[in-house]
Amino acid sequence: MTQPGLILQPDDRALLHLLGEKFLLLNAAQIQRLFPHRSPRALKARLKKLMAARFLNQRFIESDARLFRPEPLYYLGLEGQTIVDPDRSNKKVQSRVKDARNVTSAGVAHMLLADSIQVTFLRATAEYPDYELVDYIPHYDPVWKKLAEHGFPFRPDGYAEYAKNGRTFHCFVEADRGTYRGSHLRRRLDIYRAYARSGTFSVHFSTRTRFRVLFIAPSRGRARSLSRAMSADDTELFWISARHDFESQPLFHPYWLSHVRHAPHSLDEPTDQIPDPPLPIPSVPPSLPKSTCLEKPTQE
Repeated sequence: MTQPGLILQPDDRALLHLLGEKFLLLNAAQIQRLFPHRSPRALKARLKKLMAARFLNQRFIESDARLFRPEPLYYLGLEGQTIVDPDRSNKKVQSRVKDARNVTSAGVAHMLLADSIQVTFLRATAEYPDYELVDYIPHYDPVWKKLAEHGFPFRPDGYAEYAKNGRTFHCFVEADRGTYRGSHLRRRLDIYRAYARSGTFSVHFSTRTRFRVLFIAPSRGRARSLSRAMSADDTELFWISARHDFESQPLFHPYWLSHVRHAPHSLDEPTDQIPDPPLPIPSVPPSLPKSTCLEKPTQE
């Protein structure tokens, strides 16, 4: 039940549903990006009230994580769970809360990086009237385990399906931290190349459109280094951006690098259709859920 004196606003409910359906944990900076019409001071005060009313709970990154300063990370509280799952019948919500409590400090550091990418895709729904985020699957979604049982060969940091100006696009996301180098990087690229050639993407994800792989690198120098590790045949498969460009510029501005092309790419450039496979491939329906997209903010 709602605590007397605290009336949930539309933003509050949107945040609770995002934590119940799309994210395990969010920090204040990510929440600010999702709801930019609230001032940092007002948002901090509101999060404090939601905490006091038990709609939200929090945990901290221990100091030995080193990648981030200790900061509160928010997840669903007891009352928040009743908003997202009123009759307590959704086991996924309960599992999500448990996972938010138990993820390790090292895991949290990578999760925040990967989830910031999801935040950028999600936030753009309020910025482009002809854009729809059809689906976004984070790396901790159980669907990856299901797909692995049917021969899916890797686990990306995310998968985005979006529509822009009447076209549909598909991309896997790699939140690069500079750890993929040498043979490790070559193996990762080879796995994506083999999957692109196999024709099974169209079966796993029910589409005839080719996919791209988006690497978000920690710096422009690292982005250039990644592009040099790729071949001329990878121009339409692997695109790379520095994290600063990805987060500071509008989603569909041209700032993506590829191996050969000197002019940067934009994420609404058309992709080719996948030709029909020479042999039938057994269907593996992924049953992917629809994403929870933000509504444009309303005046209160």
